[in-house]
Amino acid sequence: MKRFLYGIFCTIILSILIINNASQPLLAEEPYTPENLKLIVYSDGTVHVRYIIGVSANLPNVTVKLFGLNFESLTVSDENNTLLDYTINKSTIEVDSLGANRIIIEYDTQDLTDKAGPIWTLTINSPINFTATFPSEAVIIELSQAPLGIGSEGQRLTLTMPAGTQRISYIISTTGAKAEAEQAIAEAEQVISSIKAKGIVLTDAEEKILQAKTAFKDGKYNSAVTLANQAITIARSTEKMAEAASTAINEAEKEVKRAYEDGRTVGLNEASSLLEEAKSSYKKGDYAAAENLAEQARTKAQKAVKPQPAWEMAAVITIITSAAIIGAVYAITRRRKRIDVNRILRENPWLRPEQRSILLLLAERGGGAFEADIREALDLPKSTVWRNIKRLEEEGIIEIRQVRRQNYIRIRKR
Repeated sequence: MKRFLYGIFCTIILSILIINNASQPLLAEEPYTPENLKLIVYSDGTVHVRYIIGVSANLPNVTVKLFGLNFESLTVSDENNTLLDYTINKSTIEVDSLGANRIIIEYDTQDLTDKAGPIWTLTINSPINFTATFPSEAVIIELSQAPLGIGSEGQRLTLTMPAGTQRISYIISTTGAKAEAEQAIAEAEQVISSIKAKGIVLTDAEEKILQAKTAFKDGKYNSAVTLANQAITIARSTEKMAEAASTAINEAEKEVKRAYEDGRTVGLNEASSLLEEAKSSYKKGDYAAAENLAEQARTKAQKAVKPQPAWEMAAVITIITSAAIIGAVYAITRRRKRIDVNRILRENPWLRPEQRSILLLLAERGGGAFEADIREALDLPKSTVWRNIKRLEEEGIIEIRQVRRQNYIRIRKR
């Protein structure tokens, strides 16, 4: 009897536990773990965000909520500083994270600060404790919560704040803003000088630094900081483009030399001509065009063949003549449709190298091409090509049309 009653008691207890567990909501496992968040606040209200998260190396991709809606100079890399592909959707970013254990996201945004009179306010909802570094001589006048720690980086105040929604109000004295602008201009000049020492032309970056100095003389210190930071961004972007162009030229030179050594001289004159054009563009500082021309030269050199015997030449003379006529007509048509892509690149200096390559390819093909042809020509993943195409469409540089159930990409007429 005791055993029977004991069995009933255990059954009742087990049923209660099952009912209680069933009533509890299932907690979804987070796809990533926030590890570190650091904010650097500049005197013009721009905030540089560095966000580090932990992820599972088995996940093919992960979607992360960012802070703000507009992002500039965005980079995403893993723990080995390898750049990762990503797609932006409003305030979230989807990262191709397979094989990565940690993701570092960095960008600039002006969505985290607002200004009322002389008072700036930084507002952020952070899932973890974070640090915020403020401009030199910034004066904190109000905090939504007591900081966990107070420190400094050089002459800049650093606060360690708890997780949650935090509001930090501060003012910047004219002296502080002036010092911030002086520091930004000096840093930009140093970066430009070090890159120019490598023989790289930095016309656009130097123009920005001149604008920054003019703004500084006029007492527009916040604008001077913004322009100086833009000068740094342009200089470093140009440096990467120059390095890519230099590598492409070296590869083309090796391919041309290899073709001469093999006796493959037919078609090599065109390759050599393209190579010289690439070098000329490089000297002028047109690195996007230099890289494109060098790639064409390398391809032509690879396709060069050995001269045919005289008896074979007679057999194809008619074909060559016809091809020359067709080629001339085609060249005239192409010249009529030529797009001033260099002007587009100058007007949009912040475009990524992949986006510049897409525009150069479209211009080369008369202004338009199918998405599949772009992927094949540039040898890039589908997701990478589509993401850069969408970015160019958002900037109003290209348009996308549906032709025979395929995406046809075309440079917008201006």
